[in-house]
Amino acid sequence: MSEAKTPSEPGSTPPTAPARDAGSAGPLATKPYRRPVLPWERAADPGQGWARWASVGLEFGLSVALCTWGGWWLDGRMGWSPWGTLAGAMLGVASGLYLLVKAALAGERKPAGVAHPDGPAHAEAGSETKAQPRGPGG
Repeated sequence: MSEAKTPSEPGSTPPTAPARDAGSAGPLATKPYRRPVLPWERAADPGQGWARWASVGLEFGLSVALCTWGGWWLDGRMGWSPWGTLAGAMLGVASGLYLLVKAALAGERKPAGVAHPDGPAHAEAGSETKAQPRGPGG
C-alpha cells in the first residue's frame, strides 16, 4: 500500500492557489498602503530642524567674528590697544546669545490650530495643577 505524500515531505509538490484573473487583483494589490498623517505630525517637520539650528550657529559665529573685527578695527584707528577687540568680542557673544535664545524660544511655541496628541486636557501642561495654600501644620 502506498501512502500519499503530505506537503511537508521532501519531494512533494506544494498545493497551488486557485488562479486569479488580472481584473480581480483587489484594491490592496493596486496601491501600497500609506498610513494617514495626523495633524500634529504635519506640524512637526523633522527635515528642517537641522537647517534651523545650523543657521543659528552661523548667526552666532558671524556675530562674534564681525563684532571682534569691528573692535580690532577700532583698536587700529583709535589706538585703544586690546580694549576695542575685547569689547567687540563681548558684544558679539552677547548678540549671538540673544539670537540663540530668541530662536530657542521661537521653537518652543506651538503652531496655532494644532491639536495635542494626548487630547485637549494635556494641551497646556501644568495649567490644571495650581499650588494650593497649606494650612497650619500641613
